[in-house]
Amino acid sequence: MEQLDGYARACSAIAEQDLEYVLAAPSKDAAMEIVVVGNVLGDAALAVVRRLARREASSRRDQNDC
Repeated sequence: MEQLDGYARACSAIAEQDLEYVLAAPSKDAAMEIVVVGNVLGDAALAVVRRLARREASSRRDQNDC
């Protein structure tokens, strides 16, 4: 359960960033496009960023163990 708390904290920061981006849209139509595209492409992009971050974290730990 503690792991979910950590994920929730990380996702809260992402949600704030998403909201700032949508609210900065020049029109309601642009905001809707950002939401739709963000949900489709954003989820895939976040999965890739998560994998990269996991690889970097693992590499740092490996270097510290040497």
